[in-house]
Amino acid sequence: MRATKKPVSVAVEFATEDGTLQTLEGPVRYRAGDALATGVKGERWPIPREAFLAGYRPAPGVAAGAAGSYVKQPAQVDAVRMESAFSVEVEGGVLQGAAGDWLVTAADGRRWIVRDDVFRESYITLEPLDD
Repeated sequence: MRATKKPVSVAVEFATEDGTLQTLEGPVRYRAGDALATGVKGERWPIPREAFLAGYRPAPGVAAGAAGSYVKQPAQVDAVRMESAFSVEVEGGVLQGAAGDWLVTAADGRRWIVRDDVFRESYITLEPLDD
């Protein structure tokens, strides 16, 4: 199913050194300069700097590249609600999803997992959801 991110604000800070961030789906490594985002339910995830700069815009009053609130630029993704537990290898780690979580794939091939409650609050589906 096709979906797009709602224009919700996320809090962003930028890593000053390489490290690992514990996401809802597992630990993911990041590099200095990458964005560390906090979403609508307090979930956290790293975003490679190049992908962040291409896909997010600062909220009013926030200088581009400075810590603060950012909004994802509209972009369609493919999303599949998984029926059983699964894992996906991403740059920086392996994410673990549970039954009912969403596997999301961007146009550039990057993939991530979104918990169902987070997906429903932060994505717009371009066709009706089956409940």
